[in-house]
Amino acid sequence: MAIAKMICEYKQASIDRVLSDTRQQYFCSIRQLIWSFAYYHFGYSYPQIAAFSNRDHTTVITGVKRVTTFLPLYDDIQQEVETIKILLTTKQ
Repeated sequence: MAIAKMICEYKQASIDRVLSDTRQQYFCSIRQLIWSFAYYHFGYSYPQIAAFSNRDHTTVITGVKRVTTFLPLYDDIQQEVETIKILLTTKQ
């Protein structure tokens, strides 16, 4: 999934580490950000995202909701999402 690769490059994180079973918050937040973009901006379904991530679709639903919940609360997350939107738009 090109979305995952681009976001991992932006966040300077290994895609293998982000998609691994690690529960470290840094990698989990990147993973959830990828899921959110895949769902809202690219129209992937929860089962499609789950299959790519090797997770259960309910885990993906929870992760996407977490990003949506925290987005309005933190300016740094909002800024990061806007930057990623611009990067995704220019790379297409």
